[in-house]
Amino acid sequence: MKKRHLFAAVAACALALIAWNYFGVHRPVSERLAKDPRNEKVSLWAYHQYGVMPSVLVIDLRKVDADAVTLDVMRALLQSAESQKSKRFERVVC
Repeated sequence: MKKRHLFAAVAACALALIAWNYFGVHRPVSERLAKDPRNEKVSLWAYHQYGVMPSVLVIDLRKVDADAVTLDVMRALLQSAESQKSKRFERVVC
């Protein structure tokens, strides 16, 4: 019985961290990028470092199309930053 409670507690913590990263960082960035159709050439994820460090934001560039130019990537990064401007981070890792 104790193992079940421990497993449930660990699962609940993991789900809470995933939700915190998704709703706090990834979703606002994704919504901002979706507003500009030029960003379809760039795919990135945003999350807290290791999923648990609120002071470090990771912008993970997942895919850049072959026909994308440097400006497309810079625009996506700047728009990502715009979506997080109300928050403070010690460091941003790209």
